[in-house]
Amino acid sequence: MKGTCLNNSEIYNTSNKELVSRLITGNKRFVEGKPKEKDYVGDLKKWSSGQKPYAAILSCSDSRVPLEIIFDETIGNLFVVRVAGSIIDNITLGSIEFAVSQLGVELFVILGHTDCGAIKASLSSEKVDGYLNDVAKCILPAYHNKCYHLNDKKEEYLAAKDNVKYQISSCLEKSEIIKKSFDEKKLTILSGIYNVDTGIVDFF
Repeated sequence: MKGTCLNNSEIYNTSNKELVSRLITGNKRFVEGKPKEKDYVGDLKKWSSGQKPYAAILSCSDSRVPLEIIFDETIGNLFVVRVAGSIIDNITLGSIEFAVSQLGVELFVILGHTDCGAIKASLSSEKVDGYLNDVAKCILPAYHNKCYHLNDKKEEYLAAKDNVKYQISSCLEKSEIIKKSFDEKKLTILSGIYNVDTGIVDFF
């Protein structure tokens, strides 16, 4: 699929290729407009007494990033946590730890996206009002004094990419549960950016 890439790195285990491939091919079906037929009522009954998702995904709250849809998944397959800027804080981290330690998910993805309001807020030189300022503060360390320019799509993309990498690093630094599962190669961690124009997810 053009635009989708997955490069192995020293930081992120990519041992569970089957689950990674499942996300990639699901996104390909979405982009091509060829989703699988769903039986939501059947899936509702199937998982009524418990859950066993294969992946946990932390993404932005943006209404244009509906995870089950863009990965062509159904009820019970994805454990989804959404917060502006895809940031790691104690609450989102607790949610992911639950998915890893209690539900046994084997794949964890932090997903950013293009045209992200939280990223734009972090790049803006203007005063950010309200609690959005707290979101921006959680993103700023990701840039490591780099000077990205607002309203430049390429630079906003790079900023979003840096933020995802930073949030994963924060996750591994703060959570002993996730770090242990990762080190023991029980958990695969991926980062990605969703393009709101094309529907394509770039994993990196």
